[in-house]
Amino acid sequence: MIAIALSNRNTTNGDELYAINSILKLLDDFVIIPAANLALLTGGLLCWLTVWGFFKHYWVIVKWVATVTLITFGTL
Repeated sequence: MIAIALSNRNTTNGDELYAINSILKLLDDFVIIPAANLALLTGGLLCWLTVWGFFKHYWVIVKWVATVTLITFGTL
Protein backbone atom coordinates (compact mmCIF):
# COMPACT_ATOMS: atom_id res chain seq x y z
CA MET A 1 0.00 0.00 0.00
CA ILE A 2 2.84 2.39 0.79
CA ALA A 3 4.57 1.59 -2.49
CA ILE A 4 1.39 2.30 -4.45
CA ALA A 5 0.77 5.54 -2.59
CA LEU A 6 4.36 6.78 -2.90
CA SER A 7 4.80 5.85 -6.54
CA ASN A 8 1.86 8.03 -7.54
CA ARG A 9 2.16 10.92 -5.09
CA ASN A 10 2.74 13.49 -7.85
CA THR A 11 -0.30 12.53 -9.90
CA THR A 12 -2.39 15.53 -10.89
CA ASN A 13 -5.07 13.72 -12.88
CA GLY A 14 -8.24 13.25 -10.83
CA ASP A 15 -9.14 9.96 -12.49
CA GLU A 16 -5.77 8.46 -11.62
CA LEU A 17 -6.06 9.63 -8.03
CA TYR A 18 -9.52 8.09 -7.78
CA ALA A 19 -8.21 4.79 -9.19
CA ILE A 20 -5.27 4.75 -6.77
CA ASN A 21 -7.50 5.49 -3.79
CA SER A 22 -9.96 2.79 -4.91
CA ILE A 23 -7.17 0.22 -5.11
CA LEU A 24 -5.87 1.21 -1.69
CA LYS A 25 -9.36 0.92 -0.19
CA LEU A 26 -9.88 -2.51 -1.73
CA LEU A 27 -6.53 -3.72 -0.39
CA ASP A 28 -7.39 -2.36 3.04
CA ASP A 29 -10.90 -3.84 3.11
CA PHE A 30 -10.13 -7.27 1.67
CA VAL A 31 -6.50 -7.96 2.67
CA ILE A 32 -5.28 -5.90 5.62
CA ILE A 33 -8.35 -5.97 7.89
CA PRO A 34 -9.07 -9.72 7.46
CA ALA A 35 -5.37 -10.53 7.97
CA ALA A 36 -5.31 -8.52 11.20
CA ASN A 37 -8.44 -10.24 12.48
CA LEU A 38 -6.99 -13.63 11.55
CA ALA A 39 -3.80 -12.78 13.47
CA LEU A 40 -5.94 -11.90 16.49
CA LEU A 41 -7.86 -15.17 16.18
CA THR A 42 -4.75 -17.33 15.84
CA GLY A 43 -3.13 -15.51 18.78
CA GLY A 44 -6.20 -16.24 20.87
CA LEU A 45 -6.13 -19.89 19.91
CA LEU A 46 -2.43 -20.13 20.74
CA CYS A 47 -3.04 -18.60 24.16
CA TRP A 48 -6.03 -20.81 24.83
CA LEU A 49 -4.65 -24.10 23.56
CA THR A 50 -1.03 -23.92 24.76
CA VAL A 51 0.74 -23.58 28.09
CA TRP A 52 1.44 -19.86 27.49
CA GLY A 53 -2.07 -18.87 28.52
CA PHE A 54 -3.54 -15.39 28.54
CA PHE A 55 -2.29 -14.14 31.89
CA LYS A 56 0.87 -16.13 32.57
CA HIS A 57 3.23 -13.48 31.17
CA TYR A 58 2.71 -9.72 31.17
CA TRP A 59 3.93 -9.33 27.59
CA VAL A 60 1.07 -11.51 26.34
CA ILE A 61 -1.43 -9.15 27.98
CA VAL A 62 0.36 -6.10 26.56
CA LYS A 63 0.43 -7.66 23.11
CA TRP A 64 -3.27 -8.51 23.25
CA VAL A 65 -4.25 -5.01 24.34
CA ALA A 66 -2.06 -3.46 21.64
CA THR A 67 -3.42 -5.77 18.94
CA VAL A 68 -7.06 -5.19 19.83
CA THR A 69 -6.49 -1.43 20.02
CA LEU A 70 -4.72 -1.28 16.67
CA ILE A 71 -7.32 -3.43 14.94
CA THR A 72 -10.18 -1.36 16.37
CA PHE A 73 -8.73 2.03 15.46
CA GLY A 74 -7.29 0.79 12.16
CA THR A 75 -10.61 -0.62 11.03
CA LEU A 76 -12.48 2.56 11.90
